[in-house]
Amino acid sequence: MPLHTVSKTTFRHFPASECTFPISRPSPSGGKTADTSAAHEKKTSLSLITTPGFHYLWIRQDAPRQRTKRKLRFLLVAALGFHYLCTKPLSMADSVLFQRILTHFPYEPSPEQRSAMEALAEFLNPDSRQRVFILRGYAGTGKTSLVAALVRALHDAGREAFLMAPTGRAAKVMAGYSGTAARTIHKQIYAVVPRSGGGMSFILRPNKSKNAVFLVDEASMLTDRTGDSLTDASSSLLDDLVSYVFHAPGSRLILVGDRAQLPPVGYEDSPALEGRTFENGYGLYCTEIDLTRVYRQSEQSAILQNATRVRQAMESGATLPWGSLKFRTGSDFIRLEDGYDIQSAIEGAYSQEGLSETILITRSNKRAGAFNAQIRSRVLLSEGEIAAGDLLMVVKNNYFWVDENSPCGFIANGDLAEVMSVRREIELYGMRFARVELSLTDYPQMPKFEALILLDTLYSQAPALPEERSRAFFEQVMLDYEDLPPHKRFEALAKNEYYNAIQVKFGYAVTCHKAQGGGWDNVLIEQVWMPEPKLSREYLRWLYTAITRARKRVYLIGFPDEFFE
Repeated sequence: MPLHTVSKTTFRHFPASECTFPISRPSPSGGKTADTSAAHEKKTSLSLITTPGFHYLWIRQDAPRQRTKRKLRFLLVAALGFHYLCTKPLSMADSVLFQRILTHFPYEPSPEQRSAMEALAEFLNPDSRQRVFILRGYAGTGKTSLVAALVRALHDAGREAFLMAPTGRAAKVMAGYSGTAARTIHKQIYAVVPRSGGGMSFILRPNKSKNAVFLVDEASMLTDRTGDSLTDASSSLLDDLVSYVFHAPGSRLILVGDRAQLPPVGYEDSPALEGRTFENGYGLYCTEIDLTRVYRQSEQSAILQNATRVRQAMESGATLPWGSLKFRTGSDFIRLEDGYDIQSAIEGAYSQEGLSETILITRSNKRAGAFNAQIRSRVLLSEGEIAAGDLLMVVKNNYFWVDENSPCGFIANGDLAEVMSVRREIELYGMRFARVELSLTDYPQMPKFEALILLDTLYSQAPALPEERSRAFFEQVMLDYEDLPPHKRFEALAKNEYYNAIQVKFGYAVTCHKAQGGGWDNVLIEQVWMPEPKLSREYLRWLYTAITRARKRVYLIGFPDEFFE
């Protein structure tokens, strides 16, 4: 340890009377055990010197020279005592990292927030056995402020930290509040390599960052379902994330999320926010912390108040009667009662914050398609199937059009793109395409690029191109290469720009799963018809997730009188 850092160490002195560490040793006669301790070393004291990553034991012995056996016995006892002191939880109030987190926290922490800081400081101690930290927090509990303070504290300490999120939009949000660049998980952990038979494939990058901290926001979106990995159909994205992080020694993984938000499709709960997932599935020690209290700093926000009411209703665990949930309207939580109100609200939001900071959330792709058509024709006055200025959302990962070393790495499902210009429309292989110039709104440092987009998905009621149409498309393209040897056909297919066209939908209205992980200044939420006028836990979780996408204003569409005070 450099000498100039000695001033930052913590010195603890333990008199001999306090250094009683019983041990058991075989007795000379065998079978029985005898206890001994360091208490009798009357003139011996221990001083523990603690530094970030190191513990030093200073042993001072004033007694006269002793026999070798007694010396060895004392050293054994001292060593055991030293181990005890090093593993015994030290007061986090004395932790340098804790103090740094506290310094960067924007307001006086509550006892709950302070406990979370202490737990994080203890978790990041190099001697800790914990490898995974799960920070769960509801909207308004200070989770975002805590993570931002932690990131800045790690930078102050010279500790390497990598920020990740499941989607480009979520990564952008994370980078905004932390002041540090964030990547998608895919961009961080995967590398694209040429395939021997042609085309490209993915491999896990080697993690070369020893003792680094990896933070993942919006972890509720991660699944442990096999088949969602880019490297192996028998593994999951969570498998690959764990393999990548813990490939390097000393790595720590911090997962941040809100368990009240929507879990992945087909799940009742989010596996990445449950400690048992890592302890039972991966054999990793895990720390779990919950932030549950909504604090005064945001109590004037009707968005936060109403989100809390929805969450509390959801936590009851039962289906609630219609009318039991009441919203409080305000300047940031607005009820829209007719079509004129809706159009006026959208126009105002677009003029104030722009297209990319306004989203309409509905329950189905069919409803999203209907809203997208109405917004284009009535609000934006767009003509034609697609036009310059249109906002698109990518609905399937695409690895063809951007370089692997570009800021985005690849075009991911959920990325938003603005159409800068439309060059021409093409019909080929039984499909319709447009050659356009695109700008990825969540990657401002990314230059504009030319690409082909698939027009057939724009108004489709399916999430992406249906399987039967994908199969027919594949067969049509392969006809162009039937004169080639079989191993050359797939190589040619991988280079076919039409087969690699980007699948998109308009990005003005989306489903809640598509919006999850993102944040917008303005969020419009449509209440859809339900067969029974009851509030199920699934519906309340959907509503909570939709409300918490908003930074400035929420607009409610079609909600009946029973929902309001």
